[in-house]
Amino acid sequence: MYNEICISLPRVKSLSDARKKSIKARLNKYSLEDIKQAFINAEESDFLKGDNNRNWTADFDWIMKDSNIAKVLDGNYQNRGNNNPQNKQGDVNSYIDMWRNA
Repeated sequence: MYNEICISLPRVKSLSDARKKSIKARLNKYSLEDIKQAFINAEESDFLKGDNNRNWTADFDWIMKDSNIAKVLDGNYQNRGNNNPQNKQGDVNSYIDMWRNA
């Protein structure tokens, strides 16, 4: 899925044990659709594709880190000026409601 979606990022050529462990850990926390969305968000992000002051580019291992996938899903790396199809305020309100109802 990553290689099909993230065509501008370095390709994954092999699945090491560490990568398999990372994939399994993310699937325990996120749905397959969430992971797919993270890959889509990464592919749409100029910053993650190297348009930054260091010419740094994200890769599979970086995206699959728990803290990084959360930020990618939250839209932290969206191109500036793009309209976000997701309602960020709604996400925040859902989170607050979840804690109120706990």
